[in-house]
Amino acid sequence: MGRLKVIEEENIHFGGQNNKMPNLKKLERKQNIEIFCDGTGIPTRESCYCVIVSSSGNYSRKNVYLETKVFPERFEVNKIESLGLIRALEIANNMKKNKKIKVFTDRLILADQIKKDKFINKDFETKVKALLRDNIIVAWVRRDKNVAGWYLESRNKKLKKYFNGRFQKNGKIRN
Repeated sequence: MGRLKVIEEENIHFGGQNNKMPNLKKLERKQNIEIFCDGTGIPTRESCYCVIVSSSGNYSRKNVYLETKVFPERFEVNKIESLGLIRALEIANNMKKNKKIKVFTDRLILADQIKKDKFINKDFETKVKALLRDNIIVAWVRRDKNVAGWYLESRNKKLKKYFNGRFQKNGKIRN
């Protein structure tokens, strides 16, 4: 897989002084870390993934780091979900080794591949195996419990509202 073109990146740390860029080291001080990831296609024919890092169960605005990436092409669901999961594992891998980190995805096929060590895609397998450590657990979570999915849904609703009525049948946007 070559270098993917990114058209939008967003890194947000809610709360703090002047909403400064997040310091993941601050979240790292917490006992347990949860990372949620999700991916989707959005109405403008793009693909997007979202990764949310929080201290276990604490989703108050000052304890959440959020990262999204938007790609100019629409990927298959498994591909964009796997890109989000790989980014979540990269973040987890860069945290302290003595912290228990849970990475959640709502894509059962990806969670099962990691759990059973039976991969469909060799590229995905190579990246995941390079990033996994003993203190990182990848688990499946229901869609309605995925915090990253909540963010993507709210983002998509705003985009759908903005583009409502501007699409032609071929998917192009009217001026």
